[in-house]
Amino acid sequence: MLKKCIMTALAGCVISNAASAVDVTMYYPVSAGGPIAQAYESLAADFTKANPSITIKPVFAGNQVDALVKAQTAARGGNPPAMAIIDSTNVFTLMEDDMIQPISDFVKTDEEKRMLADIYPAFLANSTVGDKVWSLPFQRSTVIMYYNKEAFREVGLDPEKAPATWDELAAAAQKLVKKDAQGNTVRYGIEIPSSQPDLYWPFQAMVTEAGGTMMSADGKATHFDSPEMKKSLDFWLALIKSGAMPSGITAWATVPTDFLAGKTAMMWHTTGNLVRVNKEAKFPVGVAMLPAQARRGTPVGGGNIFIFKGAPAAEKDAAWQFAKWLVSPERAAEFSAKTGYVAVRKAAYDVPAMKSYVAEVPSALVARDQLQYAVKALSVYDNARVHKALMDALQSAINGQASSDAALKKAQADAVQILKRFQ
Repeated sequence: MLKKCIMTALAGCVISNAASAVDVTMYYPVSAGGPIAQAYESLAADFTKANPSITIKPVFAGNQVDALVKAQTAARGGNPPAMAIIDSTNVFTLMEDDMIQPISDFVKTDEEKRMLADIYPAFLANSTVGDKVWSLPFQRSTVIMYYNKEAFREVGLDPEKAPATWDELAAAAQKLVKKDAQGNTVRYGIEIPSSQPDLYWPFQAMVTEAGGTMMSADGKATHFDSPEMKKSLDFWLALIKSGAMPSGITAWATVPTDFLAGKTAMMWHTTGNLVRVNKEAKFPVGVAMLPAQARRGTPVGGGNIFIFKGAPAAEKDAAWQFAKWLVSPERAAEFSAKTGYVAVRKAAYDVPAMKSYVAEVPSALVARDQLQYAVKALSVYDNARVHKALMDALQSAINGQASSDAALKKAQADAVQILKRFQ
């Protein structure tokens, strides 16, 4: 058993009994650019140094989908990691597989309850099912809009004023297109990633802005054929048809690369790319909330800390100590400043180092401030299959193989079939 910490649990603690040494394996994903892997390695090393009886072993597990599969495979093989950073939308799947232990089981002290209460409600939305919190938010994000201020100035747009509505976005995107002497497009107005497994996320932002929702709160039904879904897909297709956005499928990783290379003047992407974009851009970068239609809106995204049920009790206890340390205001602020992800604790923005960071990089507050308009990301039972059904259908429309109406009706029919056993 672990010795009782001699410091407060949230600030970190030193466990001095070397005989009780525990190794904690933690899987983590990298789905965005930037120094995310280095941040995890650094945090793990700092915690291990302060807690010599706990050795944190971070294991890079690929993207968000890869991390889920790797953790599931290990758990089914009887050797689950004590903890893993996994896309928060997979909570129903991991519950169904009986692989995870609720975070609520570990929350016992008043200090731990205050910690949960200090996390932004939008980030807890995908964590909470019924009366239990199943995972702890950490590597969290929203979709934000990046834009090239130099390109805005070049075409007569105000570089300090981002498009605030769909109409303004469409008009600006059209104006920002640049062609060469032969009529070939050398710069698009906007790019939005349309590859799997990420397409659903920026598309859900549009649906939210249109005033719609993708799924029921209990994770057992979808609304893929709603009027708001069709309005969103039609808007996406209109951007392509106008020539303001590339046709076909644009890969998640290609979009920020194109933006940095000046091949697109605007992009929708994760705030998790903020540090990379600010560091590598050769032009002044604007960062803004996504534009509104019926409302502003974005789904939250990113990974939560899950503790796996099948791990030894000592490893789970040690994982909980590390998890609390990670979401302490100081560490949450550190991770945000190093990566661009949103600090999940309100108190993190009162940390002196964080105040200095946002004073230097005010755009770091855009994603946090957008949380007031955020909704939980698409999360249902058999999550991976439902996500794929939706994205296959969306891609068929983007590729011109199906109308928006036909594509969304197929997505809904497929989702109904997949979720039938959960009714």
